[in-house]
Amino acid sequence: MNNLIKLFKAESLKMKHTLFLPAHLIIPIIGTLLFLLYSSICGWNNHVAISSFIQIISILFPLIGTFMVSWNLDNEEKAGNFQVLLVQRQSRVAVFFIKIIYLYGMGILSCFVAFFIYYIRFSKMDIGFYLKIFLTVCLCQSIEYLIHVFLRIRFGTGITIGFGILEFLISALMITGLGEGRWMFFPAAWAVRITGYQLLRISRNELPWVLIYAILLIILFILFSRKFESNKSSLG
Repeated sequence: MNNLIKLFKAESLKMKHTLFLPAHLIIPIIGTLLFLLYSSICGWNNHVAISSFIQIISILFPLIGTFMVSWNLDNEEKAGNFQVLLVQRQSRVAVFFIKIIYLYGMGILSCFVAFFIYYIRFSKMDIGFYLKIFLTVCLCQSIEYLIHVFLRIRFGTGITIGFGILEFLISALMITGLGEGRWMFFPAAWAVRITGYQLLRISRNELPWVLIYAILLIILFILFSRKFESNKSSLG
């Protein structure tokens, strides 16, 4: 446990003198304030405003996460072709998962800032239900960070960002009728679909598929982590 804590502290120190942490605060603040201004100008009622806000957060979260993961791992690569990760005494699985937890934690921080600012504006909302929505968005995005870390290490920044843009488009499409019966196979669409059902107070039976898919992705990432040696390594 102490070794894992040290690894997490090391992750924080690596980005201490960069704009990595400020970016996770500035982006949600500016984005949420712009959304509140726009929704006020449009004269949306509370229901339309909250639904639109959650949809935008759910769709943009994976895209922004892609850029943040690429930013962080670009620094790792520049520091010595990921050698800082490879020379750790702990298992590579532990090192990579601590990396993911750190990046995911930063994502949760950004999401919390956005939700907190929005709640200040609409403080009459049911806090319990609002927290449920927030937790759903955060939990659904956990697999996204695992996917983005894998893609950045295995294929590089260009592929990772391209995939993030593709996820952005897919998650937007999955809101429509095209997503029926398909959305659970696209992790980027989990948050926007599940929170949509929660807002409508609809219970669905696709969640077991989501859980199975998430477990499968975690197992595949563990197998990759065990074989990783450098950014040019192969899985074969």
